[in-house]
Amino acid sequence: ISLESVIKSEQYKEFYGRILKKRNKVCGNCEWFELCKGGCPHQWQKFQSGKTGLCEANKIIFKHISESIHNIYSKKVS
Repeated sequence: ISLESVIKSEQYKEFYGRILKKRNKVCGNCEWFELCKGGCPHQWQKFQSGKTGLCEANKIIFKHISESIHNIYSKKVS
C-alpha cells in the first residue's frame, strides 16, 4: 500500500475530516492556531479534551519566541 493510496482512501478522508472539525471547534480561536494547526492528528486521538499533550507547552514556546522577535525588532527600529 502506498502513502498516496492511503491519503486518497475514504477511511483517511473520514478520519481526517473528524479531526479537522474538532480542531476548528477546540482550537479555532487560539491565537497560535495558524502556527500549530492543532498539532499532530495522531496525538489528537490520545486526548479526550481534543488538545494534544503539547498544547500548553507550545503556547509558552510560541509566546516566548514572539516576544523575543518583537524585542529584537523594537531595538533595531529605535
